[in-house]
Amino acid sequence: MGKRRDYTREFKESAIELFHSSGRSAKAIAEELGIDRSILSRWIREHQNGKEKASKYFLDMEIHAMRS
Repeated sequence: MGKRRDYTREFKESAIELFHSSGRSAKAIAEELGIDRSILSRWIREHQNGKEKASKYFLDMEIHAMRS
């Protein structure tokens, strides 16, 4: 088994941004960065889920404020 590597938040964010801005596949980006495609795919999915949760939270706050 290989040793588990830890990646900084900055590295993860840069990888996600590169994926979104380059128009290239997750596989191509992962190969360029020397990481497994499944890791990058998970980071992208987690990032998207986090954005959706944040958007829902702020929408709920706006609705609550409008009703008050």
